[in-house]
Amino acid sequence: MEPAPSAAIEDVLAGLSDNMIITLRQQPPLGIWWVPQNINTIGDITPLIGYKSKMIVTDSCIVTGTETADKTVNIPKGSSYLPVRVPYEVATSDFATAVGANLLFAYNIHSGDLYWPDGAIFTLLNLKPDEAYLLNMYNADSYTYPSFSKSAKSSGATKPYKGENLAWNEVENTSIPHFISIENTVLESLEIGDQIGVFNTEGVCVGFSEVASQDNNLLLIAFGDEVDLTPDIVNGLLANELMSYRLYRPSTEQEFVASVTYNTTMPNYNGLFAEEGMSMINSMKLSPVAIGEKTLESVSIYPNPTSGQLTIKGLDKDATLTITNVKGQIVYRSVIAGNTTINLSTQPKGIYFVQLVNEESTRVQKVILE
Repeated sequence: MEPAPSAAIEDVLAGLSDNMIITLRQQPPLGIWWVPQNINTIGDITPLIGYKSKMIVTDSCIVTGTETADKTVNIPKGSSYLPVRVPYEVATSDFATAVGANLLFAYNIHSGDLYWPDGAIFTLLNLKPDEAYLLNMYNADSYTYPSFSKSAKSSGATKPYKGENLAWNEVENTSIPHFISIENTVLESLEIGDQIGVFNTEGVCVGFSEVASQDNNLLLIAFGDEVDLTPDIVNGLLANELMSYRLYRPSTEQEFVASVTYNTTMPNYNGLFAEEGMSMINSMKLSPVAIGEKTLESVSIYPNPTSGQLTIKGLDKDATLTITNVKGQIVYRSVIAGNTTINLSTQPKGIYFVQLVNEESTRVQKVILE
């Protein structure tokens, strides 16, 4: 839609301003509308590109204008936002067929639905009017929206991502995704209703998914931390932070540590978080949390922050210790037991991740080197 009578973003979205935190235009020319700080570098809003907004609560407003005459979208290589330029729904498969092998994924940030051929994930069924979709393209391409006669059957209102789950904290959709496809061969050994969670090193659940079928791959989204917007709140993963997994089984009310392996043909197979990362889990081993957590929760890792000396105390059996920096590079690895002191003083100051692994469980702790 071409907004009218005014195209200024503060006029078009005036009805949202009370609950608006920030709106981003992440395609050139870059711009932001940061309402609490009274900053606006976007100016006029255009239907030719998509925008991303962060809201305090879910809200809506009426936008007036005329239908966009130009139905063709020029899509750049890499990440961008796809605007829907028709007043009816279009099948995502129609769009995917048109751009062919150039499409890496199409993602609805609001709902968490995804069309990702390489990951065998096809939960994004339709592209809806007045919504924009995060795209990643292998190569630039263009797409012309079809006429109404070729429109898709309406799928109703988009449902927002649901972060409530049975076992852990409510997950916040930070709109910074790492996509994880769990192969259906892994799901065959699980139960319908099992919930799989992904966690950061603080033990915060940053994504979960429920096993509803064992016939198709399952999408699990790990969300990144909004460091710039909420520096004092941990609500996701940092870049290159190690992801860990747990499984909750409602039928027995049991929780398990899930040790996974990744498909090495995918872009991200080192277990570290990356914005718009793409991973695939091809095996999963479950260990009861009660056993493993007793073993490793009693272990002390101190001081934190540290100026260089790091003590690990209380291991009653062998464990593999791995320390990585924020780039995912291993700076120390050894099998330890009992009490151990590690010297990190030769390493650059910053954030490090200390991982302890034994035959029963895994523990990861973030350490700051000052």
